[in-house]
Amino acid sequence: MRFILTVCFTVVVLLILTTRLLTSYRPPSGPPPANAPALQLPEALRQELAAAARTGQRAPVLPALPPVLPRDPFAFQPPAAPRRTPLPAASPPPAAAPLRLQATILDRHGALAFINGTLVREGDTLLGYTVVRIAEGIVELAGHGTRLTLRLEEGGEQ
Repeated sequence: MRFILTVCFTVVVLLILTTRLLTSYRPPSGPPPANAPALQLPEALRQELAAAARTGQRAPVLPALPPVLPRDPFAFQPPAAPRRTPLPAASPPPAAAPLRLQATILDRHGALAFINGTLVREGDTLLGYTVVRIAEGIVELAGHGTRLTLRLEEGGEQ
C-alpha cells in the first residue's frame, strides 16, 4: 500500500512540474545574441516582416531556405566503383628447395607424412602442392599443373 501511494504521489508531482514548465515557457524576445548567425533575407521580404511587426499583423510565410548540406542526405547515390589492383602472376613451382619425403606413418587414425620437416595429412597443402595420397613409403602430390610422387629415401622411417 505504501508503495502505491509513493508512486501516485510521484506521478502527481511530475504532472504539476511538467504543466508549470510548459505554461511558463516564453520564447526569448529582443535582438538575437551577438554570436548568432545572421539570416540573409532579401530586402523586400525584410521590409515586409518589419511592417508586419509594427502593425501587429501576421508575418508572411518565409520562402524555403537554401540547404545547409552540400547534398541531399536522403537521396540515393550509388557506391563508388572499387579500386581494382592487378593480381600477381601465378608463381612457378619452387625449384630451389626440392621436396624430400623423410617419413610416413600409417595407423588406424589415418596416414601422415613428414616432408621437408613438415608433418602433413592427405588434403594438406605444402609449397603450393596438395597431398593427394599417402601410402607406405610413397606420397603423391598435385600442384602447379603437375603431379609428383615422392619416395622414401634410404635411412628414412616407415
